[in-house]
Amino acid sequence: MSTMIELTVGLVASMINVAVCILQLTLPFTLAFVLVGVLDDSNSAITWSIMGGYLHGSSWPTILRTDIVATLNVNKKVIVLSTLSTISLILLIGVSIIAPIGLYSALSIGPSILVDFQYAPDTSPMSLGTPSRDNYNASRLCGFLSPQNCPGQAHGWTFWNNDTMGLGKNLTEDAYVSSVVPQNITDIFCSGSVGNRSYVAGALDIQYRSYIVAAENVTEGYPTIDDGRKRTQSAFIIYQSLILNDAFDVVEGLIVNSKTGGVGFRNHTLPTDPAKGCSGRRVCSGLSLSQSANLTVGYIIPNQGTIDVEDMFLTDRGGFVNLTHDWPFVDFNDSQARPELYARAYRGAILNNFNLMKYFNETRNKTSLGKTYNQFDTGAYVWLQPNQIKIESFPKGPYIPGIGGLLPSHANSSIYSNTSILTRGFGGGDDANITNIAVETGVVMGVASRPDGGSRLDPGTKWNAPIYSCATAMKAYIMDVSFLYNGTKGLASLEVTKAEPRTYTTNATIPLWAVEDTGMPISDVSPFWGLVDDKFEHTPHMWTLRREHLYLPAGSAFLGSVFRKDDSSPAAAPGTVLSMLYQDAASDSALSPKTLVNYGGGTNYPLFLKWKRMPQNSTAPQTMLNLIWTDIMANYVMGARSTTGGAVDNATSATTRVRVHKFRDTIKYDIRYAIPAIVFSIFYIIALSIALVFLLLGKARFQQLRMLLNRTSVGRAVSVERYEGVSDVATSSTKKWIVDYGDEDIGIRKSTLQRDQTPQENMESGTPAASKPLMQQGSEEESERLSDVDETHESARDGAGDADAETI
Repeated sequence: MSTMIELTVGLVASMINVAVCILQLTLPFTLAFVLVGVLDDSNSAITWSIMGGYLHGSSWPTILRTDIVATLNVNKKVIVLSTLSTISLILLIGVSIIAPIGLYSALSIGPSILVDFQYAPDTSPMSLGTPSRDNYNASRLCGFLSPQNCPGQAHGWTFWNNDTMGLGKNLTEDAYVSSVVPQNITDIFCSGSVGNRSYVAGALDIQYRSYIVAAENVTEGYPTIDDGRKRTQSAFIIYQSLILNDAFDVVEGLIVNSKTGGVGFRNHTLPTDPAKGCSGRRVCSGLSLSQSANLTVGYIIPNQGTIDVEDMFLTDRGGFVNLTHDWPFVDFNDSQARPELYARAYRGAILNNFNLMKYFNETRNKTSLGKTYNQFDTGAYVWLQPNQIKIESFPKGPYIPGIGGLLPSHANSSIYSNTSILTRGFGGGDDANITNIAVETGVVMGVASRPDGGSRLDPGTKWNAPIYSCATAMKAYIMDVSFLYNGTKGLASLEVTKAEPRTYTTNATIPLWAVEDTGMPISDVSPFWGLVDDKFEHTPHMWTLRREHLYLPAGSAFLGSVFRKDDSSPAAAPGTVLSMLYQDAASDSALSPKTLVNYGGGTNYPLFLKWKRMPQNSTAPQTMLNLIWTDIMANYVMGARSTTGGAVDNATSATTRVRVHKFRDTIKYDIRYAIPAIVFSIFYIIALSIALVFLLLGKARFQQLRMLLNRTSVGRAVSVERYEGVSDVATSSTKKWIVDYGDEDIGIRKSTLQRDQTPQENMESGTPAASKPLMQQGSEEESERLSDVDETHESARDGAGDADAETI
């Protein structure tokens, strides 16, 4: 299997440098051969100087081991410096090859600039079935026993409550109940999404993902709804489960936190000119859950068939024997400041354990740690399996997850505490206000385990499962979202890197929240809530609160079902989903076609494994309840406000300018590849420093260097030797020497041996090799010509002495 090498900027640069180094080394080799081939035996002195400089400047002396690389009888200082020069040259070649490899191309974040943003459609399964927002309008219905007008509406129909039942009266023949949200309420709850918060979704910017437009069928004895006109009504469809993603999912109208739970409402926009992409921060409104029984349930898998009640047993792990004598106090007076979720869950565990002790006719002095109970009333039934988690809200009376029918119809239920109301802190008849926050309480039966440590679901094996008492509330807040966008695949390329509630440094920046004061009981209305402008802080019929977050108020939707199709009021959605979380998400109803997802894991093994991999303590049910609520909410609602300030269909062509950091291509460097360069630089700095010291101390001057270079050139050296005693030959400048002596012919033979003789044969012939001509192929006529040239120079220069024309 072949492996392709990924080319980087540094690697390509290194390859180019290798090629350049090869050319730098081989080109002088080649040209040296060419030069030797074309050069005559006799040339001017300056020609031989240039020729010598070229040849000695190449690597041939090192390869052929000629005189200039010899070490015998050489000054040791010269040897040391020559060796260091060679080593530095090799190191420099290595630096030129290795150093570029550290270069690489990367995207970096540029300065903050304003760019155009435009609505970006989602192409995920979540969006494929999401209908257009063109026909969507907010509507709200009130009333539990009978339809009635919500606050701000009166169309000939009145309804009031007395001590026995609600009574209604048609005042006019054309009386009807209106679902239209009054303009004054719309103005108030849209005011929090203007100015510098225009991108934050308000209460009326939250819409149901699925909806229908239909007229209400008229029921005899009740008024018509909207006088028979069609209106938007909520619906519920599972589009896509995101609970296993463990990520920040960006879908149509939402940012979904499937890591820890929570949703952010936003109609997404992207840059119109993405280029290399960008990064930035967005702000949106968010919702999440806030959360806080020492009993275990045991059962035996039967050899065949389903689990019978006889196979079920309850084990006291301290829930009975250590049951407190004190009444578990919960302060419901200021739930926005102190929601008391742990206290509510603790009260639920105490009251449920107390109800179970009554059910088993047990007392503290009779029970003990590890005692089991399996005497259930006739009619009790079991729906349990080891890979099925149970989530149920507290009923009135004793309750064990997985066992139904504990109380037969003839049982005296008055002896049991109403755990549900006593932990929620409200009932349907209590006022809908900012203090009665929507809190659901119940039990979670966690992941079962075998006492013997096994994991297979073998028939006849025993299993134990812990029971947790939970209390859950919902809070709204402004959320800061950091994102990256690479500009390649639209919304699918938008990555949320962080999403967290906003923190505030001063009280002046803390947002103002409001809850509608309807004057109606919880069972009849789901009050509006959300951000409002500061000018509405003291508006009548509004409760306002300046705080980082708002715990959502309880309303009629909280007491109903998520499949209720009565209106499209966004205030209702979180409560109905919370109700569904404890009633339907992990019970028998979760197997129905309505939900498609079994959040208890009974028919969804990957989801069961997610439960199992959670820490087996109280944090596991908290996290999983958050994630389940988030998953249902993602399929149930969406945000309709974007950076452009419009809804989904109204913002498709609109643009707005948003400040972001655009990505740009930059070159970066891996410092590890600079180590050879650093070593070479150290050597270079040392050499440079020594040279400067010598220069400053006068031990080395440019004049001396020039003189040595001139005297060691081959042409000058021959001239000095030939005209010994003539002082200006050695000391004259290059220009003067060229004029006076540089044109003198010097013959240098290009061969040391005859082609068919060895050095030994030359010695035997009586001619020492050192005195032999360098080019044996030269003719006697050439020697005579050179002698004539020497004689000419001898006569031309006064006092030059005898100039031998011997070939060198």
